[in-house]
Amino acid sequence: MAVSGKQHRGIEVLSQLTGLQELTLRSTTLADLSLLLPLGELRSLDIKLGGTNDLALLPAVGQLRYLELWRIRRFSDASMLGKLAHLRHLFLQTLPQVTALPDFSEARALRRIHLEAMNGIRDLRSIATAPALEELVVAETPQLEPDYLRSNRPVPRPGQAGASQPLAARRPGKTNEEAP
Repeated sequence: MAVSGKQHRGIEVLSQLTGLQELTLRSTTLADLSLLLPLGELRSLDIKLGGTNDLALLPAVGQLRYLELWRIRRFSDASMLGKLAHLRHLFLQTLPQVTALPDFSEARALRRIHLEAMNGIRDLRSIATAPALEELVVAETPQLEPDYLRSNRPVPRPGQAGASQPLAARRPGKTNEEAP
């Protein structure tokens, strides 16, 4: 089921759909996720656009196996993501105010993390706490170069001591003129 648009009169009916397994909230702003608490069968949740930025109740919503968060205005606290015990796939895209990922040791089912255009994140060490992680996808996130993925070192901010050249500038066979 998908709910879309800023006009969402009657959205409270969602709480009565207790057998709902998939839900997409697009361009919808809720004060918090209390409306979703009765959805005990919910397995997949997408929150895209809009301003629903208080996701503290997320661990109490259904038994989420898939979660996608994309371009949520003013969303910055991702700490609850590490408490999603049933979650298998986490997809985070274009959440510029998220600067840290949580400890994932309680996310025992988490197999895949996809980070795309997550330009606020500079440290991936917490991903190593996901006990069942099999796949990590990092796309369009230039501050997280492969060297930082291998070493789990925090990424220095541009201009900070230790900041490196762009990846293309360090590739063998490429000159600085060819680098983007």
